[in-house]
Amino acid sequence: MTNSQTHMNQTHMNMPRRIFMTDEYRDCLEPNWNKLAIGDAIIFRHYGHAQRGALAQSLAKKAKTHGLLFFVAGDPYLAKRVHADGLHLPGHMLKGGHPTLPQHMIITAAVHDMRALGQAKRRGVDGIIISPVFPTASHPEAQPLGLHILARMADLTSLPTYALGGVTEKNCAHMIAARRIYGVAGISTFC
Repeated sequence: MTNSQTHMNQTHMNMPRRIFMTDEYRDCLEPNWNKLAIGDAIIFRHYGHAQRGALAQSLAKKAKTHGLLFFVAGDPYLAKRVHADGLHLPGHMLKGGHPTLPQHMIITAAVHDMRALGQAKRRGVDGIIISPVFPTASHPEAQPLGLHILARMADLTSLPTYALGGVTEKNCAHMIAARRIYGVAGISTFC
């Protein structure tokens, strides 16, 4: 087994089942800590906040206190600076390269269509977050993919796949049980 295969197998075992996504537009920085369990994750996405670095550092510490993984979206340098467990690549970052990251860092990617799914697979990410599955307040203009397309996309990859966008564990329970998706990501579900 090669080093990259070993890293991929170890990473897969360490992937969270539930992911809270911060949302600066809906004023949702912290989750309801009681709705997440040890091993779940937070993806910090406050891209435009003036105090982004300080917010990330504070939230990273709180996440560790609660036994959660902490990822930074879209900024590998900030991820390194706050000793994040991972980096989340927004769709526009799938096209270009990203700096070399520490071996332990988990990389997830936002996937909104089949083209992005192919890009994520070629980039060698550790997990994908497919969205929007259902209508969502975060992106009301976006056309929901629905469960059928989510299932089809999940079937096209061996990567841990997460559903995002109007998603709860309840409305995706049968897909989780059938192992078509690995877990769920959300904002209001955990806020």
